[in-house]
Amino acid sequence: MIPVLIGVVTVAFLLNQMMPGDPARQLVGDNATDEVYQAKREELGLNKPLIVQYGDYLIGLVTKGDLGTSYVTKQPVLKEILVRMPTTMILAGLSMCLSVVLGVTLGVLAATWQNSIVDYSSTLLSLLGVSMPNFWQGLLNIIIFAIYLGWFPVSGFYGPQYWVLPVLTIGTSSLATITRTTRSSMLEVIRKDYIRTARAKGQTEMNVIIRHALKNALIPIITVAGLQFGGLLGGAVLTESVFAIPGVGKFMLDAISQRNYPVIMGGVLLLAAIYSVVNLIVDVIYSFADPRIKSQYQTRRSAIKGGTV
Repeated sequence: MIPVLIGVVTVAFLLNQMMPGDPARQLVGDNATDEVYQAKREELGLNKPLIVQYGDYLIGLVTKGDLGTSYVTKQPVLKEILVRMPTTMILAGLSMCLSVVLGVTLGVLAATWQNSIVDYSSTLLSLLGVSMPNFWQGLLNIIIFAIYLGWFPVSGFYGPQYWVLPVLTIGTSSLATITRTTRSSMLEVIRKDYIRTARAKGQTEMNVIIRHALKNALIPIITVAGLQFGGLLGGAVLTESVFAIPGVGKFMLDAISQRNYPVIMGGVLLLAAIYSVVNLIVDVIYSFADPRIKSQYQTRRSAIKGGTV
């Protein structure tokens, strides 16, 4: 995780420097004198060489956990992001639950009744879900469900009623991907010999599908679900902007328009850290989903302790 996060910081820093515009000019305005402009650049540390700016940021990050100070509010970036982080995590978490529960269910049904109307319908829905960009689907949901039908609020994130449209918008793409992955993995597993053996032993079809087939098809599903969580965090940036949700995503978009480099760096770094932790958790879940993986680690550890490796 450490090399990944260092790479994220480096890339984000370089992209900030390549971005057109000047934070100091943005803050003082076009009518400010050159003396005021230069003083603001000096205050923000923008007159230092790039390597010095990068080094100062890394030193502050490693030694103090300091993500810098916002150019606009003069508040610590970490404090401002942590205030907004729960909103983004609720949005991503609810979207993940929607994607996993419905995606796995539709994928299992599609694989169990292959080439049926259920299979064709889930495939069509998956294709639509993958094809629709988040921002376009969000606007479409607002027009249909908020303006025409009046079922849900247009914007905000103040309670369950406000969560429906953003969660539906951000979770559709992940739902489609998990459905397709579950279907493919299940179709591969249900043709195995041990599935035929389970049926021959007289077990119910539900027991065969859930305990034998789905359990052995979980590894690809868990992998894709972990990867999709990163997509949900990225999709939250646009979705929060469309629905005016006060989360980290909208905060970062506002920072981009303001050329607020510390906020952009801090937001990208924290989202990357969360994504890395989720992938670490996914690796740990593997051993619980498939005992063979845990057995391989234990065998390897025993061999190392015994001096055979």
